[in-house]
Amino acid sequence: MRLAAEEWAPIGPEGGPAAPIAADPQHPGHILIFDSSVRESYDGGLTWRSEPAVAVEPLVITFAPSDSKIVYLGGDGGVLRSADGGATWRPTEGLPANIRVNGIAISPASPDIVYIAAGTGLFVSRSGGASWQQLSVDAEPYPFACVAVDPHDPSLIVTGTFSGNAKSKGGTFRSSDGGASWHRVGTDTGQFLEALVFDPSVSGTAYLISERGLLKSVDRGSTWSVASNGLSAGGSDPFDALISARPTLAIDASGANVLYATGVQGVYVSRDSAASWQLELGGYAFGVSVDVAGTVFASTAAFGITRSDNHGDSWSDVNSNRRMLTITSIVPDPLRSALYVTTGLCAGAFRLRGGEWTRLPLRDLSIVGQILVDGTGGLYVTTPSRIDHSTDEGMTWTDTAIAASGIGELARDPRSSIVYAATSNGVFQNTDGVHWELLRGSPANLSKMAVGSDGVLYTGTYADGVFRSTNGGITWTRCSGVKQGLPIRGIVVHPALSGNVVVITQSDSESSGIFFSNDSGKSWRKITITPEPTAEPITAAADATGHWFIATSAGVFESDASFNGWIRLGGPLATVLAADRDVLYLGTFGESVFALTLTPSARRRVVRSSIH
Repeated sequence: MRLAAEEWAPIGPEGGPAAPIAADPQHPGHILIFDSSVRESYDGGLTWRSEPAVAVEPLVITFAPSDSKIVYLGGDGGVLRSADGGATWRPTEGLPANIRVNGIAISPASPDIVYIAAGTGLFVSRSGGASWQQLSVDAEPYPFACVAVDPHDPSLIVTGTFSGNAKSKGGTFRSSDGGASWHRVGTDTGQFLEALVFDPSVSGTAYLISERGLLKSVDRGSTWSVASNGLSAGGSDPFDALISARPTLAIDASGANVLYATGVQGVYVSRDSAASWQLELGGYAFGVSVDVAGTVFASTAAFGITRSDNHGDSWSDVNSNRRMLTITSIVPDPLRSALYVTTGLCAGAFRLRGGEWTRLPLRDLSIVGQILVDGTGGLYVTTPSRIDHSTDEGMTWTDTAIAASGIGELARDPRSSIVYAATSNGVFQNTDGVHWELLRGSPANLSKMAVGSDGVLYTGTYADGVFRSTNGGITWTRCSGVKQGLPIRGIVVHPALSGNVVVITQSDSESSGIFFSNDSGKSWRKITITPEPTAEPITAAADATGHWFIATSAGVFESDASFNGWIRLGGPLATVLAADRDVLYLGTFGESVFALTLTPSARRRVVRSSIH
């Protein structure tokens, strides 16, 4: 019997971002994060457990400073309250429908006094969320982005809006009477206020992220000065360094006088009250929080959840059983008994060998598109703007300086070490691992690339169909049997059957989106997956036994070399597929890699297909 869909096994790699992230202010090692669900750790991230699903898409999680059993979670849909440290949640009552909560501040005087900054206004509950009151703050029409309460003075509250300047109603506002009245202050903050925190060591001192960078106030928010020295790593201005989907600020309350700020370049640390900053952890950062012992926890695209026990000097991953990465390519390397994968936004590339995953030290941690084994012991890895090459299994990399933009897929000629690249400028060829040459006359605006065992080149465009070349790229002809006007999602040549190739496109009313040729692209047939004829095809793979695998919106299906029947393999929603011997690998959106062992007896069980 074929293995059932539930026998797909998650194999890693571990990691993936989480946002928001919150550390318990009273109990060391207790952390709450959100990825696909709320997860909780009581041992500093060494182990994690998933809590029941919540009805709100979280943007912020905040522990009550006076009683950390009380936690509030806010986001798209309202505010939830937990009375057991985050294990269970209940909705609060009285907020407007479809509210978006951007910030939460809890009074140090009582865990039942809660302020929220929302897109529709500033609200307070004095009953632990049993009811809410909208506060009168003249900031229309700007949404509120952040709010903070001074730990030394519960009557002092400061809030900020996403936009607004000295001539508008937005900006920063202060209440000195617990929210009863509000006054506009800090007209020097600029616009796009993003994160706000009070210093737990010095009353009246606060820090703010805005379009001006990192700002500091020592007079209860009345005036703000720029404190961004060191935040321009990579030549960017401070705002560009900090801005992200949700930049965050955190302060070590253990007395170490250390501040943390997150942004697109990573986690910045200041050890001198924001007089200077250093980038201590690279990669797009989603959140940072510090527990009562001074241990700092951060969420980044590159490293997932990571912690530092020495104020940011060094970091260690704490992602046990958190397989949350989006996979962009999977490449088996049978000669070295290895498996290479690349991941999405800023997470890089990994190698699996001997049951252990190793993160490859890439030069560029932007969006990694693909990794390719070149046949001579080398590797290529792509981003949208560059291609790097390694000759030592990915431990060091060299920029190959391709003069092209919009870099898509790479493909290697299985008869040689020649590598081809599909780009916006056309097809490039590399024969020595260093130099790229544009093949004049090749089509432009390309995304996909493949080379058959017979040397035929195939390249796919974004909307202009598929082209083939039978003379090494000197001339190209359009594959007339593949419908034009549809995005090309994949071109897969069969490793064992010369001339056999599958093209995956977006489906439409005339086609399922699967096209098959067994004569090197001279003619094409439409393929329908009979068990799921309306399923949207995503990607394909082939193995050395002559079988095809098609990943669709309804799972993975297997067929023989001529598409004479189908076996339903199921599995999660795929981004990529790769076959190696008797194992099929599947990359996912946010669930890392799954593997399925293929049993020989199952290949005799088929459901008839429809070939047109």
